[in-house]
Amino acid sequence: MEETKVMKEMLDIQGSDGNWNYNEYMHGMYNGMEYMLAMTEGREPVFRSAPETWIKDKTFTDGPKSHDMT
Repeated sequence: MEETKVMKEMLDIQGSDGNWNYNEYMHGMYNGMEYMLAMTEGREPVFRSAPETWIKDKTFTDGPKSHDMT
């Protein structure tokens, strides 16, 4: 079914590092999408647990600052 294939592709994108684990909202988005896909495939969902630290809460010391980007 074409719709299921598209849903899998969307879940893959949402499940990429830096996306699903950015914050609580994005984590919930992934798990909700996984739940919907699992329902269409007739299987139990495989939910992701929250990471120890959300990316939004990490402090980065490398790379350009927002005001340095041109």
